[in-house]
Amino acid sequence: ERLAELEGLVTQLEEGDLDLEAAIERYQAGIGLLKDCHKTLGEYRSRIEELSAEAGVTLAALQDPDLDGEA
Repeated sequence: ERLAELEGLVTQLEEGDLDLEAAIERYQAGIGLLKDCHKTLGEYRSRIEELSAEAGVTLAALQDPDLDGEA
């Protein structure tokens, strides 16, 4: 949804039909959306890395019958 909004802002800016004030407002809104998207992606990346690490430990335990899950 935010990406679609960002794309809409870019289209408006590329068309060049805006006055300077409106263009600056759209640009500022776009920067805010871009920052928000990067933040969200970073959060998802962290979650995926955590889940992957957990899955790796689980798979290693399953592949090595000598491991009983205790440290």
